[in-house]
Amino acid sequence: MSADDDDVISRHTGGSRGYDEHRIILVDKEKRLGKPPIFKEIFLETHLVKESKKKFWDGLYDENLDKAGF
Repeated sequence: MSADDDDVISRHTGGSRGYDEHRIILVDKEKRLGKPPIFKEIFLETHLVKESKKKFWDGLYDENLDKAGF
């Protein structure tokens, strides 16, 4: 975990995989999305808590992620 200038903590929940490995794995989701994953989707995949990831990929979040758990 690390804090930014405003003391907001960002937690990486991607495990030991690197960013590129997550991007490659998300190719499976590409079939469902109909497009390659964008940076925002990969970032959220590696920073949201498990419950929020599921909601995100199920399309339950719009652009407002205020209720998402990081």
